[in-house]
Amino acid sequence: MAAQVRLTVRGMDRSQALETQVRERSTRLEHFHPRIESIDVAIEMEQHHKHHGNPFKVRIVVGVPGNDVVVNHQHDEDAYLALRDAFDAATRQLKAAASRARGDDRGRNRVPEPAGPSEDET
Repeated sequence: MAAQVRLTVRGMDRSQALETQVRERSTRLEHFHPRIESIDVAIEMEQHHKHHGNPFKVRIVVGVPGNDVVVNHQHDEDAYLALRDAFDAATRQLKAAASRARGDDRGRNRVPEPAGPSEDET
C-alpha cells in the first residue's frame, strides 16, 4: 500500500528536484515498516545568519499504527543534505519500531536463566 506523502516548503521556492527526492526517499521508507499510513515532510529555510549561512530544518512525521515516528533535523546551507540525514534517521527509527512490533527485543529485556549445576559437579 502506497503511503500518502505530503511535502511542505517554507522560506524558499518549491522545486521539482526537491519533490522528486522526497518521493524517492519516502518510497524507500515503505520497505522498512509494512504499515506506514502517511509521510509528512516539512522543509524550512530559516532566516539568514551572519556566520552560518541559511540553515535548513527538516521535519518528518511517519504515521504508523501506535506511535508516529518523528524526526527533526537541521543542516547548514544544504537542503538536500538535511533531507538525506533526516530520512536516514527516520529509517533507523522505523526499523526499531518494526522490530518492536514483531516482538524482537534482541535480548535486551530477557531475564537470565538461573545457573544450574555444571556437568563437572554431577
